[in-house]
Amino acid sequence: MIRYQWIIIGLLAGLIYSCDTAWDKHFDNNSEVEGAEVSNLNLLDYLKTQEDYSSFVQLLEETGIADELSRNQVLTVWAPDNESMATVSGLDSLSKVRLAKNHINYVALYNSKLANKTEIQSMEGKLLPLSRKSGVYYIDEHAVIRSNQVCQNGVVHGIEGVLVPQKNIYEYIMECGPDYSVFRDTLVAHNDTIFDPKASFPKGVDEVGNTIYDSVFVISNPYFEKGDPRKETSEFTMFIPNNEIMHAMLTDMTNYFVQIGREITTADTVKMMDWFLRSILHSGKITNYEASRDRKSVFGELWRTDKQLVETNYQECSNGLVYNISRFHVPTFMYLEKIVIYPSYIFYLPTEEQQNYYTINKGNSFTKNTWSESGKYEDGTSVGKKETAYFVICGDKETDKMVADAYVSFKSVTRDIYGNIDTTKVMPGIYKVCCSFRAYAMPKIDIFINDLLVAANVNVGPGGQNPRKGMDYVLPSNAGVEGARNGMVNDKFEIPESAGYHALDIKMVNSGKGYRIVPEWVILIPSDENY
Repeated sequence: MIRYQWIIIGLLAGLIYSCDTAWDKHFDNNSEVEGAEVSNLNLLDYLKTQEDYSSFVQLLEETGIADELSRNQVLTVWAPDNESMATVSGLDSLSKVRLAKNHINYVALYNSKLANKTEIQSMEGKLLPLSRKSGVYYIDEHAVIRSNQVCQNGVVHGIEGVLVPQKNIYEYIMECGPDYSVFRDTLVAHNDTIFDPKASFPKGVDEVGNTIYDSVFVISNPYFEKGDPRKETSEFTMFIPNNEIMHAMLTDMTNYFVQIGREITTADTVKMMDWFLRSILHSGKITNYEASRDRKSVFGELWRTDKQLVETNYQECSNGLVYNISRFHVPTFMYLEKIVIYPSYIFYLPTEEQQNYYTINKGNSFTKNTWSESGKYEDGTSVGKKETAYFVICGDKETDKMVADAYVSFKSVTRDIYGNIDTTKVMPGIYKVCCSFRAYAMPKIDIFINDLLVAANVNVGPGGQNPRKGMDYVLPSNAGVEGARNGMVNDKFEIPESAGYHALDIKMVNSGKGYRIVPEWVILIPSDENY
């Protein structure tokens, strides 16, 4: 037993000797630094002996940072004199802590080492630029006026001025006033405190053998995954709205849904806010906001400077810039939905009303028919045994030649879950237009929406099919389609804003040989280009 006690004592003695040796080695090595003031005191005790640093010492003790200067670690302290400290007043407790930590680095830097660095990171995490002009060293543009005051556990440099830490973008947002509470609370609501195993270290085990950690927890946020506004080593630009702008944005959304005849839902709001939070953080410092109309956020979301308006002046932060939004535009692609139009729905209107919804000529017809078919409509309803009406755009059956100017036109209509028929109103925007037809004999067709040509001479006949073999679902031969019900005839058709929010007039004209073209449905799919 005595033997083991001596072993333990020997190990402890070795540990103490190694610590002392490290301190002595640090002291001995740096006692030879040219122009150095050498003290056998630790950093805190040395600063207390210097009357010019008394205000700075008071700050260190008040914030609890003073303890760091007496521990067995090597530091650099950038000490402002009392005159410089007098320029800083009225700080809250958090600002005082940040200020104190911004004057300390976790490494000993003497003048000889300063020349090889362009910036250093303070205990506060801020990157402080270093420079040399006319033989004088500067840190964050403050002159070093008394350098190389060597102590047992580091070095003190006296500086002109105070190293006031600049807030990073995240800190700036968190400390904005109550006028930004809606945006700030929405962002912070996604914060999650998680255990960081890499920053934590084991300090023992419990009674059942589980490792006990000196645990470190960090804040995680999904909107910081592509770019973290807390990160000091990267530069960003963020666009932020005050409460007035946020309320105006929500009002614009509500008004839109009133136009389309439905109430705004929680899902609508969540979808919009998700897009907004993914759109406002951008890489780099954007000092000339209007230099580019189209910008991409760190998530790749389009941000158009002609639509999203900001105030001219921006706030400088330690890791970038912050602009206040003066008008936020909710992109129209957040609103627009796929529109499915079945002309056959007109058949379900009262007979006396039907004629108000379509026009036919040159032997074309609007005919009732019944057939059985498996599958579903584009709106999800089962087809089954289908009694419907359909338009027929005729050519000459005997000669397979077109009939000049033969056409049908019809309004966009929809049917609700109760079977009620109404006109389908469509918002202006950019759409992909898809159509489906039944046809004989390789016909061609021109398609118009609101008298605007969508597609010309579209071949709607099934290639290689017997022209007298009955009707089948066919797709445009120029489509490059992805499925049997996705016949794209135009990948970028724009309904102008001048059209307003109205039902569409759809016109189909026989433009080639063939007999019997039956338009079955028209689908408008909003493009991501809508903004």
